[in-house]
Amino acid sequence: MALPSTLKVILIDDDPQFTYLLQRYALNAKIQLIPVDSVAGAISAAQLAQPDAVFVNLTAGGTQPRRILQALRSDPAVCIVPIIVCSASEANSQEWDEQTDGFLQKPVMYEDFISALAEVVARPRPAANAL
Repeated sequence: MALPSTLKVILIDDDPQFTYLLQRYALNAKIQLIPVDSVAGAISAAQLAQPDAVFVNLTAGGTQPRRILQALRSDPAVCIVPIIVCSASEANSQEWDEQTDGFLQKPVMYEDFISALAEVVARPRPAANAL
């Protein structure tokens, strides 16, 4: 599945191995991946980069997942950006369904990464002021 080469994706993660894996996937797909290790970093990056999606590793920074998602959804720079959650626990997929736009169970395979991105960027986005 081909994605536009202009895609910008923010990855919130503090695991160097997982970050490296997604960087390799992004490089292969010609996607600009912007790794950050905090919600504050993601919001700053989103204000500058205007990303097409945000990937969140639920174990990032030891922060509670609910706080990460609430912070992203409450910031005007990120509130309409699709959020895809990555977790080793399948149980999390149902828990975060209403707050996120996609879920990937670890280990994340290349095809799953590309499919999840293609699915969320194909959806129409509401205007930020419509929320």
